[in-house]
This record gives sequence, C-alpha cells and structure tokens, in this order.
Amino acid sequence: MSSLTLKTVAMAAMAASTLFASAAAQCQANVTVDDFAESRIANTTDGLNQNVNLLGGNYGQDGAAYVVDAGAQTMTITAATADIGQPEPEANPGTATTFNYWFTKFESQACFDLSPYSAIQFDLVAPAGADGNFTLTQKSANCTVRLVDSVYQPLSRYVTPDGSKQTVTLPLADFATNLNGGAFDMVHTKDFTWVNLAPAGAQFVMSNFKLVGNCTQVAATNGTAGTNGTNGTNGTNGTRGSQSAATSLIADLRAGMAALAAVGSWWFLN
Repeated sequence: MSSLTLKTVAMAAMAASTLFASAAAQCQANVTVDDFAESRIANTTDGLNQNVNLLGGNYGQDGAAYVVDAGAQTMTITAATADIGQPEPEANPGTATTFNYWFTKFESQACFDLSPYSAIQFDLVAPAGADGNFTLTQKSANCTVRLVDSVYQPLSRYVTPDGSKQTVTLPLADFATNLNGGAFDMVHTKDFTWVNLAPAGAQFVMSNFKLVGNCTQVAATNGTAGTNGTNGTNGTNGTRGSQSAATSLIADLRAGMAALAAVGSWWFLN
C-alpha cells in the first residue's frame, strides 16, 4: 500500500470517529427523575421538609397523598377529594374546578429547561376507569412569576388503565401550547402536575420516572439534567442538542464509513 493510500485510509477513519463522537455529544440522553429506591427528605427552598426526586425537585399534593415504597421502588398516589376550588385561576383559565392535584419539580428552583427532551415517561399501575389530567406549569423568563399553564392532556389519551403495569409516554409536543392558545415556553418550566385524579380512592402506582432525551439515532445512557439557575440566570444547561443535528451527523458518518470501505476494497484488489 502506498503512503498516499495509507494517509487516505487514516484520514477517513479519523473523520468517521470524529463524526460519531460529535453526533453522540449533540443529543440529550435520558435522565432518571426518580427510581423511588429511597424516600428522600430535604429542606426545600419553600423552607419545608419535603420528599425530593433525584434532580432535587420536591413533590407536593393536595387531595392526592403519596407514599414511596423503597423496597418495591414505587410511589403510590391515592386520589381523594379536597376543598381546593380554583387555585391561581389566572394560571389555569377555562379549566374545570380542581378537586385534587399532585406535582413534582425537575430541580429545586422550579425553572427547568425541558427543551432538550422529547417526552416525560413512567410506568403506571392504575385500576380500570382511572383517569386524570396532566399539565406543565410555566415560569416567566426571569424565573420569578408563574404564567399560564400548558394545555391539559388526559391519562386516557395515552393508556387505558386496566390494573396492569403500563408505560405512559407523554410527548412534550402535546404540551407545546398554553391554555390561552399561545406557545408554552419549555425553557422555563415550573413543574409537572397531575390534576383531578379519579375516582376517589383509586391508587396510582408510579415507577421508573424519567425524562426521555432525543438520542434516537445514537445509543445513550442516563445523563445529567440541566437547570436555569436562580432568578433566571443561566446555570448548567447539561448536554443539549437537536435530533436533526444528530441525524445529519449520523448520515455523514455512514457516508464516511462507506468511503473508508471503498478505499479498503481498492487496496485489497490492487
């Protein structure tokens, strides 16, 4: 093999390696919100000792008490009826009267960047006929004021509960509009809320709670979530990127590998 051919093969191999690494770096891996392997209690920014998830965001509820079973690695939420009425009506205009809710934040400051992710996902066991509405709540760009919630989506849109374990996948695209018809700002997400769990007395058993990244073309392991920091000052944004960029890089990688194979074949034949 000539020195020119050796150089060509080496350059093709280096290019392929670089393209693969770049594709992997520019996509967001899945992030575990909670594995429920323990009941974590922390003094939160609200000054309360509350259960928190693996990202440091606390859980809360009214009329939807929850219990973590570390042995089973589950959280059980029990639907009840509370005298809530319509809390913060300016944030949820046109919605039905609230009789219970459960929520969790994705970091302690309640101003999380969901834009690198494609879905919220968890496993759920719920009885036949059970339902409830999911929504994302909104913070302002400076992370200080609550704004209008995203549209509400019912559990029954995604699964039909039947008492068995089912995987619930909530595409974030389904929450891209707020209740006033405007765009929901995923970059400044306050929390993930489940409203009006029903019927009263029903138990919803959650496990394997995660944020789904956008690495559909590249194998990904659990990554580290990013936050917006206190009062809107950008902090650590984690590993970010877009699906289109990753897909384009994968296509380039395949082309590079094809070129490398062609060079190798030429060498063996000559």
